[in-house]
Amino acid sequence: MSLPAMGGYSEVKDATPNEQHLVDLVIPEIERKRGMKFKQHTATTFRNQIVQGTNYLIKIYVGSDEYLHAKIFQSLPCEGEKVTLQDFQSPKTKEDPLVPF
Repeated sequence: MSLPAMGGYSEVKDATPNEQHLVDLVIPEIERKRGMKFKQHTATTFRNQIVQGTNYLIKIYVGSDEYLHAKIFQSLPCEGEKVTLQDFQSPKTKEDPLVPF
């Protein structure tokens, strides 16, 4: 397995409890911006980019065959590992590729 190029995004990987935790932290903001509550919000896959912190692109299943893509930033440990929703795209499908936006 090779590491991503400096500043580049990793390959798509299966989401872990870490990515689910990030989604749990930002889903209220996404729901507020979308004007709706989701029945569920399950992180399925992700890509990450190491910068001065980490950018995450996460595919999230929100029910009824609908997905959304979220771009989330987590700062460095020395900066408190703050989690910030950068942007999101919806609606998406399971087949939509997880690409930078």
